Amino acid sequence: MVSTRFSRITDEELQKYIEKEMPESEREEYDLRKEVSKILKAMDTYNKSLAKNVNDLKLYFDEEKPNPYFIKQEIGKLSNTIRKYVKRIYDVGLYCGCLTKEDRRKIVSEDLTFTQAGERLHIVFPTLLPRRISQNDSPITSADVKQMYQKSFYEFFCNGKHHMHTDRVMIVYTMIFSNEKEFVDMDNFQTKEVTDLITSWLSLEDDPKHCTLCMDYKMGEYSHTEVDIMPYDRFCEYMMEKEQPN
Repeated sequence: MVSTRFSRITDEELQKYIEKEMPESEREEYDLRKEVSKILKAMDTYNKSLAKNVNDLKLYFDEEKPNPYFIKQEIGKLSNTIRKYVKRIYDVGLYCGCLTKEDRRKIVSEDLTFTQAGERLHIVFPTLLPRRISQNDSPITSADVKQMYQKSFYEFFCNGKHHMHTDRVMIVYTMIFSNEKEFVDMDNFQTKEVTDLITSWLSLEDDPKHCTLCMDYKMGEYSHTEVDIMPYDRFCEYMMEKEQPN
């Protein structure tokens, strides 16, 4: 009897084969399936989080005198997990082209965190910015992206506590990845719509004389996006601070 041995190929070898041998149309389908697989994997994590959130909430109600403070905290955690879960469901539909324009309007908006420190504005997005599958066929439209973030921008900028810039500004996008398997080309992120939101609320033009963009990345505990807006002449100072170890 002849024994046959199969060698296991690595992810890197598979990717090289795909880039070299697979036709472009099949490669796009492979990329789409890969992205959807990532989303479904994230949903598995949310399943576990949901179960834990519900169980923790039950434990507080089992106490003789439930503490309202802790119950409120757990409800907040549960609500946040559900919101992320629902968004991922829509993401799957968007990537696969299964949602109509009406469905797209129902995309859950994301809560952003704004911090104004002097002339610098820091914005934290809870997830990575939406990505394009291909240059000509984005699964999420510009209107979808703006709808996701418009509510948070409105709530922050309407309080009047932000710094208004009169000179040229630098906008720095930092993509934070939890692992290298999540790496994608930086120009695949839909930053244009976010830049439009930032410049419109700051009453700025987004031409080169008034606005410069920078893309950066770093590794972190979870994948998300952070954006910093500052005067152009403060960029070197910002980068020196950023490179310092925590």
